[in-house]
Amino acid sequence: MLGPRTKPLTGALLVAVLALSLLPLVLSGCASRSADRPSAGKPLSGDDLQRADQIFAQMRQEHSLHLDAKALDLANELLERYPTYSRNDQVLGLAVISAQRLGDQRQALRFVDEFMKTQPGSPLTGQVLSRGTEAALELGNQSRAAYYLVAGYAVQESDFARQESLQELEAVLTELDTTELRTLFESTQNSELWSLVGLRYVEAALSEGEVAEAQQAVASMQADGAGGPWYDEALMLVESPGLAQRVEGRAGAAQPNLIAVLCPVTGRFAVLGNAFYDGALLATKHVNAATDSSFQLLIEDTAAEPVTAAHAARRVCRDTGSIALIGPLMSAPAAVTAIVADQYGLPLISPTATDDRLWELGDAVFQTNLTDLFEARLLAQLACAVLLKERFAVLHPRTVEGQQAAKIFAEAVEEWGGEIVATADFAPEATDFREPIGAIKAARPEVVFVPATVDQTILLGPQLDFHQVNAMILGPSSWNAPKLIQRAGLVMQRAIFTSDLALFPAAWTGQFEIDWPAARYPAEATQLALHAYQATRLVLDTMVQTGVRQRHELADALRRRLSNQEIEVGGPEVFAGTIRLFEGDAVVPFPADRYAESWQLNEGAAADSLQTELVDPALESAIGEARSGASETGEPRTDPGVDSADAVDAEDDG
Repeated sequence: MLGPRTKPLTGALLVAVLALSLLPLVLSGCASRSADRPSAGKPLSGDDLQRADQIFAQMRQEHSLHLDAKALDLANELLERYPTYSRNDQVLGLAVISAQRLGDQRQALRFVDEFMKTQPGSPLTGQVLSRGTEAALELGNQSRAAYYLVAGYAVQESDFARQESLQELEAVLTELDTTELRTLFESTQNSELWSLVGLRYVEAALSEGEVAEAQQAVASMQADGAGGPWYDEALMLVESPGLAQRVEGRAGAAQPNLIAVLCPVTGRFAVLGNAFYDGALLATKHVNAATDSSFQLLIEDTAAEPVTAAHAARRVCRDTGSIALIGPLMSAPAAVTAIVADQYGLPLISPTATDDRLWELGDAVFQTNLTDLFEARLLAQLACAVLLKERFAVLHPRTVEGQQAAKIFAEAVEEWGGEIVATADFAPEATDFREPIGAIKAARPEVVFVPATVDQTILLGPQLDFHQVNAMILGPSSWNAPKLIQRAGLVMQRAIFTSDLALFPAAWTGQFEIDWPAARYPAEATQLALHAYQATRLVLDTMVQTGVRQRHELADALRRRLSNQEIEVGGPEVFAGTIRLFEGDAVVPFPADRYAESWQLNEGAAADSLQTELVDPALESAIGEARSGASETGEPRTDPGVDSADAVDAEDDG
């Protein structure tokens, strides 16, 4: 039960009260060490004081020399033997730094917590709490970092430092869930930032449909006398006339069987939009028939215009209670729709928008045509579980997307028992890859994962071959492009990549093709309809499998599915419909039957004897002949680097 404080507290007393609320966070080591001693007592004198000064002087010397392990031993000795030593705030402050320099963030936090308990009012409080925030964030403990930031705000010495602390706190608060925000709100009532924490908790509670809890929090702030812009904003949220309607929409409890579709059904893109809707409608019919469900579609016309799409999205989010939204067809209307959907907590699934940063507009904005995370994990599973590879390298563009794909792939490889032996990156506009390729080659990987674009790969592929990396190459679904095999030639023959429909069971595509009226639509419209069908069926299948009935629950379930966190590999045949490779001048399915025996043997035997190449011996021979053709004719082999014709051609294509 939240209640008002008795009276405001400031200064040293404020820090002391804040420290008391931290007690549940203190680890057992510090608790046991301080349990047998008073937090305050008779000051040291005589021989005890002299000995404590000697130990402290030695600790400072060891600390200055970066002999941190020794410094920590001396710090522990001081704290154990002389708990009332007047310089123990300095001892703890130096101990925090030494622990951090040793990379022991947990020990650093233990010293921060002891400082908070035993050194209220110390002039070092701000510095120690700043160090504590760094250590907590390093460990991924945003809750503790937020507490330190709130506690440290009151002791910052300048307006600039307070503003920096406030900005950092705002960033950390966005990482906390509703329960964590409530705990922080209840434990920081005596801080100057209580109303800010309260506002963020109220926003989170309302987004989860917890109206009573949000109103109770605002009432607690009102009774306490908390004022300022944060309180006023929180009060406006809970007193807004449209609160009940907004909360109902964000909770998604109104019509959990209703899916909204936004697409252009009028205007110059009407043919494409109608095909898009018909694809979604066909998916709904198939799911209802197969699962005895009663899902329905609601269509809103965007006319392929952003403003029209924004109004349509607002009607869907505010008035219909739809649990999800499919569309819009194009990137510009999709962008404004994503912003509106994010405001209302409505999951948006975009199967056709080509802007690959659309998902950044909201936590529940998904792009089923850009499944980098899913694909990275799928490729890692294929290489480890079926191809039985063990040594992996990653070569990725120096972009947010490239770094994210590399991270997900590395984590998946390690989960499957593989090892990342090298990682290198390159500038997105690079044409010469000698240095990153050299770093990769030196580690002698069996497999190299390259989450690069087609144009980057056109330049990169020949250089991987020239520098004789001699490893299997894995890449994203965007490689499923004739341009790549035409331009990179036989050097891409070993390349393995995901199908652009890898996220969806192959049977779905077959069912679509059986029932789709192909004669009614042009080929382009049919392709868009297939994407709409797949995305709609993915959403409905997720709802059937998980039983979710609220928007935030559906968003969580889709996030897990789209990041491939729940896939189960049952054998090579799982990959036949999801993995592709270049063979000759064609893209062909992964040859599952070629690895069936290896998979069965691997169930109870070591993998070493089962390593196998992905190309047939005849094809391997052809590749070898093509690669050695230049030397047989006496022509020198040239480095396909910066000055290559491929680089010029790729830039022209771009």
